Amino acid sequence: MERPSPPPDPHAAALAAATAVLARGDLGQAAAILDRVLTVAADHPDALLQRAVIEVAGERPATAAGLLARAVAARPGWAEAWVRLGQVRLLLGEDAAAESAFRTATGLAPRDLRAAEGLAEALRRGGRDFAGLIRARTRLVELEPRNVEHHLRLGYSLRHGDLATEAETAYRGALASDPDNLVARWSLMQHPSSLVPVDEAEHRAFAARWSAGLAWFESRDPARLPPRDVERALLTATDFALHYQPGPLLTERSRHADLLSRLAHGAIPAPPPCARPAGSRRRIALVSAHFRRHSVTRVLGGLLRALDRERFETAIFHLDPRADAETALWQKTASRYTALVQRPALWLQALAGFAPDAVVYLDLGMDPLSQVLACYRLAPVQIALWGHPLTSGQAAIDHFVSADAIEVADPARHYREQVHRLPNLGTCFAAPATVPRESRDDAEVHFLLAQMVLKITPAHDALLARIAAGLPQARFTVIPGPRGHVCEALAARISRAFEARGLDASRHLRVVPTLPEREFGVLAASMDVNLDTIGWSGGVSTFDLVAHGLPTLTVEGDTFRGRQSAAILRRAGVPDTICADTDGYVAHAIALGRDRAWREHLRARLLAGAATVFDDPAPPRAFAALLERLVPAP
Repeated sequence: MERPSPPPDPHAAALAAATAVLARGDLGQAAAILDRVLTVAADHPDALLQRAVIEVAGERPATAAGLLARAVAARPGWAEAWVRLGQVRLLLGEDAAAESAFRTATGLAPRDLRAAEGLAEALRRGGRDFAGLIRARTRLVELEPRNVEHHLRLGYSLRHGDLATEAETAYRGALASDPDNLVARWSLMQHPSSLVPVDEAEHRAFAARWSAGLAWFESRDPARLPPRDVERALLTATDFALHYQPGPLLTERSRHADLLSRLAHGAIPAPPPCARPAGSRRRIALVSAHFRRHSVTRVLGGLLRALDRERFETAIFHLDPRADAETALWQKTASRYTALVQRPALWLQALAGFAPDAVVYLDLGMDPLSQVLACYRLAPVQIALWGHPLTSGQAAIDHFVSADAIEVADPARHYREQVHRLPNLGTCFAAPATVPRESRDDAEVHFLLAQMVLKITPAHDALLARIAAGLPQARFTVIPGPRGHVCEALAARISRAFEARGLDASRHLRVVPTLPEREFGVLAASMDVNLDTIGWSGGVSTFDLVAHGLPTLTVEGDTFRGRQSAAILRRAGVPDTICADTDGYVAHAIALGRDRAWREHLRARLLAGAATVFDDPAPPRAFAALLERLVPAP
């Protein structure tokens, strides 16, 4: 039996007229026609949708949302109205409501690209459902497998979830359609295939892969590359992963910085200089993406906050929109505070507009935007601090501010910049809160290894296994980062080293995600020995663990980044656990594990020496004096 045809819409002619008028751009006349329809048919879904389109065009998204909510209530199965409602909710910043609307739309129209793209965007902004975001991005790739943008966005999301192998597959999918895609090539060059390399050979092989990727970009003429594509590629990643390779990396970082500068200047014009306003204070621009609760500002905050406002006018340029309670304190610290989501050209204009006498970068190498900005001459004096402890490699950076107690004897060979050493540890690190230690009566010896996964290279696996072989009561807690899948992969790799020695890793090893500060403090108070990473030692973590009196084993390296823990221990007056090599490291771990009295002796000395480590007033004074020496008086 045939279903009866729906009755003709008595308002069809008016709606057609409104559509025609709207196409001509006459929003007012179209709105008048639709309002007449809605006067007699208040819930007419087509009229509501068209009226909502007009409201969006008039920048009244809240009104449009109300109209579209009525449209979907009147016709719940209309995918178009749900898509439009989701889009308006995104405009309003209502991420959860947008997600709900787009989910309904994708259920009604599974192949609607706008619905799928909207869902992915709502999930990205919401930041609550990473797995859902990846499913949404993957669905877009399935719908349009030749669309390069879908592959790039999937790769970017996967990379931010530390799914390195999957991200590489996504970027290679982009190259399958566009072999010269700059974003895909830049990301593939800068990131290893896995955050947990299977062995030392794979770890070292990344440097060769990185160098080959760099050579591909060096062979390109910046003048022939699309500026927007170049800018987007440069903002995708830094050379951060390379920094976990051995050696000073001066040649590699300088080569990378020179390429970065050529590409940046080819895509983003330098801003015109601005006249310096009259004034007696030196104008200092402070640049970082980490003016919040972060390791960088924990190390350097004491230097910057101590700058005398009578002598220095400071402006903070916060390159990341994320903010917290610490950010609010930074806003009060400086004369000016800028934190906008902008493209590099606008940031360059903002910096140039301040007309600084000096630009101070806190942590070059950790954030893509700051690396791009550092390619430009924005002040007569440009300085890099040791928030990221190796050379910037940038020709436009004049000075590197290091720490006397940490630096090597002849630092000039490690830096492109002129090196200046602040006294002692080069920081006025605030004494952290600690947790009371609870005594334990068990025979187990608990070792802590709390460093990010890139520091825990495959060479460390055998060290842990050797310690366990010599000390059966050893128990290791490893904290490599926040991701569960990274913890699982690292546990599996370390376990193989234990198995090679006939040991049951499950008896000795647990690998857990990053803990909140308070919980980490509780854990630290329960540990017996801290095991430092070799090659890139602990920094902030060592400061925190010294405050708890936790004995720390380290091997002093031949670069700044490998010497931080050793310098902190010397400053505390406890150099006993600084080892000459890995054999000494293993021997000390076993000996400490067997001798509780020695551990408690070291703990007492660390607690007594902590006063020399924290809240040191000498580095802030020296930093202010250095700025006055480097920056001519106005």
